[in-house]
Amino acid sequence: KQEDAEQTYLKAIALGKKNQLTDVELYAYSNLSSLYIDERKWNKVYEFAMKAVKLGKQTGDQGIQATSLSRAAYSLVNNGKPDSALLLSDKALSLADSAGQPLTIYQAYSGKAEILKMQGTWKDAIRFYEKSFLAVKGGDIYTPDYGERYKELSECYEKTGNYPKALEA
Repeated sequence: KQEDAEQTYLKAIALGKKNQLTDVELYAYSNLSSLYIDERKWNKVYEFAMKAVKLGKQTGDQGIQATSLSRAAYSLVNNGKPDSALLLSDKALSLADSAGQPLTIYQAYSGKAEILKMQGTWKDAIRFYEKSFLAVKGGDIYTPDYGERYKELSECYEKTGNYPKALEA
């Protein structure tokens, strides 16, 4: 099924380019970067996320820019480039805050938190996980990754010795 999805997105990109449908192309790039995260194809995540960033900038879509920068940052940390990942992540946070979209803010802040957790900076990661959940609090927005993010937050609390908060998360 992943291959079918990949081929569909690649066809959408070709049609988008041919018919000058920038939004079709933009969202296909974004969806491909997400698909490649699931497959752990970090170079492709980065490539297609950055294409989405470029088109997002052209169309003025700060939300997709922020989300795509966050994905690109995640790919960089998984490719052993933590400093570059943090720089992109900071850009994602700035754009997400400017966009003012709760889900985008959640994604950018939890993305930075994941990067910090992977680097073993638990206390800093906690701050970003908490901000990510605060962004969607009361917003009736739920994504499949919430459980995983709470688990990661719990692990960070545990690593810092805050066992009551670890259990709560």
